Amino acid sequence: MLASGDIVGERYEVEGLAGRGGMAVVYRVKHRGLGSTHALKLLAMKQKGLARRLQQEGEIQARLKHPNIVQVTDLIEHDGQVGLVMEFIEAPPLDEWLAQNGRMDLDTALSLFAPVLSAVAAAHDIGVLHRDLKPGNIMLAKGLGGFVPKVSDFGIAKMVLDEAPSRTVSGMPMGTPGYMAPEQIRDAKGVDGRCDQFALAAVLYAMLTGKAPYDFEEPMDAMEATLSGSHVSLATAAPQIPAEVATAVERALSTERAARFPDLRAFGTALLASRPDLLPMMTPTTDGPFRVASSGVGSITPRARETWGAVASGATAVPTTQSGLSTGTPAPPGRRLPLALVAAGLVALIALGGFGVVAATTGLFLLPAEAPAPA
Repeated sequence: MLASGDIVGERYEVEGLAGRGGMAVVYRVKHRGLGSTHALKLLAMKQKGLARRLQQEGEIQARLKHPNIVQVTDLIEHDGQVGLVMEFIEAPPLDEWLAQNGRMDLDTALSLFAPVLSAVAAAHDIGVLHRDLKPGNIMLAKGLGGFVPKVSDFGIAKMVLDEAPSRTVSGMPMGTPGYMAPEQIRDAKGVDGRCDQFALAAVLYAMLTGKAPYDFEEPMDAMEATLSGSHVSLATAAPQIPAEVATAVERALSTERAARFPDLRAFGTALLASRPDLLPMMTPTTDGPFRVASSGVGSITPRARETWGAVASGATAVPTTQSGLSTGTPAPPGRRLPLALVAAGLVALIALGGFGVVAATTGLFLLPAEAPAPA
């Protein structure tokens, strides 16, 4: 464990502990030259495979230039371990906010969800699948007058456009039971962008109802229900939600991925039909509100400044107070493992500190001991 005042990577001074998880510790650090505040993520144990995963997370996240993705700014070495330096976000993750405040009203939920959808779509544009989208990996950073959602923890992300062989073990489940798509349970190597679509639909379902569509204490129960598609429809769980929104969410939650939307922007276009102010976020990153230049530096196009406004500048119109908040062609099937074997693998990997299983990585990124109450 590092102590306040310790120097790491020659450039950073530890100011204190920011969060702790099963396999990693996050510190608040200050750049000794610039005086800027950052988060430093270090593994809690020395293991070559985990170190490679953490470095891969940094490499992937550093390529993603988007105002709603947590930025990785540096990679350092300390005591023989790799450490990721990231932007510091002093805020609760979405799961803690929902636990404290309950479900959101539709306008608030969509205003927070649209930037997240845009961020993950931008990742897909350069061939990155997140594969672990859930409320715990969406940070609610405080901006001017509201929350700015930030997607974090690309620890099990997959570069689908890389020519290098995948490091994923064939058949090994990768994701969080309750949010992971059925195809992730069957074979994590055979997934595409529609697995993130499924997870995001489950996230929005939780935002609108207060709990995930497959909300079970036991991971195996959640996986069995996911594989069978047995959940309470959004229209039933939240009858006040407009039919077009409920229909879009249920389509994205389809058990068969061929029945889902072809991509995230098609999902967003259907979902946000009643919110034209948010639709520009669904424009492709090459010429849309967020443009990735050849240099890799993101910029906001003039056409989108007014629409994106607060989000692009680090703030959003979503209020932080409780006011207004109520309490294609199918891909070839991959090799499938028996569910009992999958569940056994989950348990074993959790016990061994396996990096691929999200249950073991929950809360690794800036999970404060006490979630700040909305101002």
